Amino acid sequence: MGRQVVTTDGFENIKLIGGADCTYFKDLVICCIVVLKYPTMEFVERTVHIGKISFPYISGFFSFREGEGTIRAYQKLSHKPDLLMINACGTTHPANAGFASHIGVVLDKPTIGITKRIFCGRAKIPQKGNEAQPLYHGRKQKGWLLKVLPETKPIVITVGHLTSTRSCLDITKKCLKGNKMPEPLRIAHRCAGEEKKKWGKSSGT
Repeated sequence: MGRQVVTTDGFENIKLIGGADCTYFKDLVICCIVVLKYPTMEFVERTVHIGKISFPYISGFFSFREGEGTIRAYQKLSHKPDLLMINACGTTHPANAGFASHIGVVLDKPTIGITKRIFCGRAKIPQKGNEAQPLYHGRKQKGWLLKVLPETKPIVITVGHLTSTRSCLDITKKCLKGNKMPEPLRIAHRCAGEEKKKWGKSSGT
């Protein structure tokens, strides 16, 4: 899978951007994808897929735990995004293909991975709001550490698939609307949380 990852831009104009996030409830994995207009961040659509967890928790293997549900949620979309942000690492992975890269290759879709912690790689820690520092894995730059707000820790932006280091930073910045996380992922996270609450209420927990 890592050998199939493309780290150059595979898009021209982005009109719709998606965000994918997953959460868990008991033995279920809840995968949510939202689609927004780019760059206005106007809401367009959201889909959810809920299924049984079929793979144990192993660091670095989230593709096998959350991948099927994310792909099924994507397949339900009426409006397919031109690019998909995923709450996971991309090429900053020992196999050069974290969850964000894996989904990009499977769907043949430009992806960006965004996390709150570095999984693999090294970078200087940005100190000021809106400051970005390059993130290296091995000898190559694979992404950025971006300090969005002065009072928050940096987010990790990594190349997923069919995106470059420059575009993944530029696109992420255009999706920021006063919060630490870019809007597609912030809203996808909220969506997944809402679905989890529904399941909790229906089960009486």
